Amino acid sequence: KLLFDYFKDKKNFYCIDIGFKKFIKKNQGRMNFLNVLHGVCYIIKISFYLIYIRPLIVYISIAKAFPAFFKTSFIVIISKLIKAKVIGDLPGHTFYFLDSKGLNRWFGLFILKKIDLIRILGNETKQILNHFGLNKTRLMYNGVKVDTIPDVKRFNTLDIKIKFLYVGSLSQAKGVNYLIEGFNLLLEKYRNIELHLIGQWGENHFKNKVLNTFIGHDNKFHFHGLQIGPHKWEIFNYCHIYLHFSQMEGQSISILEALAMGMPVVATDAGATSLLVEDGCNGFIIGKKNIKQFVLRVSTLLNDHELIRGM
Repeated sequence: KLLFDYFKDKKNFYCIDIGFKKFIKKNQGRMNFLNVLHGVCYIIKISFYLIYIRPLIVYISIAKAFPAFFKTSFIVIISKLIKAKVIGDLPGHTFYFLDSKGLNRWFGLFILKKIDLIRILGNETKQILNHFGLNKTRLMYNGVKVDTIPDVKRFNTLDIKIKFLYVGSLSQAKGVNYLIEGFNLLLEKYRNIELHLIGQWGENHFKNKVLNTFIGHDNKFHFHGLQIGPHKWEIFNYCHIYLHFSQMEGQSISILEALAMGMPVVATDAGATSLLVEDGCNGFIIGKKNIKQFVLRVSTLLNDHELIRGM
């Protein structure tokens, strides 16, 4: 959206808005009627503009899941037919279909090798793509626009209650089950803490499994759903510490937002996270699935309020 808003009025740039009016995370990459209809309309619309405008360069976000990637592949093919260069943006850790076998991976690699440059978020992603012979990559970090002023006075309330925050998909890939399990362990010792979560649930069975793990601590967990705009920043502004237990990551926008809001971050060493969080400086880096280390690092912060303020 930032790129769209920046370039839409620039000479020699043509920007096409193809986003959903209402985004539902659990439907992302799914083969359902709405996604298929959106995909067909997308292909027709973009193909028309490509043939009509005949751009020299096409910049496009490349989907990670195969159904959405298949839709994108038409745009890559048409772009190459009109002899345009294609710059692709990989917004995550990797392409999921690369781990599969058969036609999906073959077709995916065929299309990816047609792309002139793929923008990636971290060296871990670069290594994965290199393994599949995809060497035309460029490391370019994410950035965020914060639409509010951080309220530093909230750190004066640490002696009363310490509020933790997580923002992102409520899914197994993001380690929400480990986050809840670790926070339950912290609640056995610390009673003046609570966890706020912003985001949409993925699978219903995963949601039910996670929710069943904190019976008796209901008032310590606050689920806010998907939040965009002022209310999201309001929640950021009354929380003190950001937690991120992701098992698969590109370069987290929410971690960047938390750092911009002056919050120390405790996060797993997934993707390019260690490029954002300097262990012991603006937060702590922990191992994936390492709940013991998570509890230890968070306890260090809970036992030293000056450390929280300093970070």
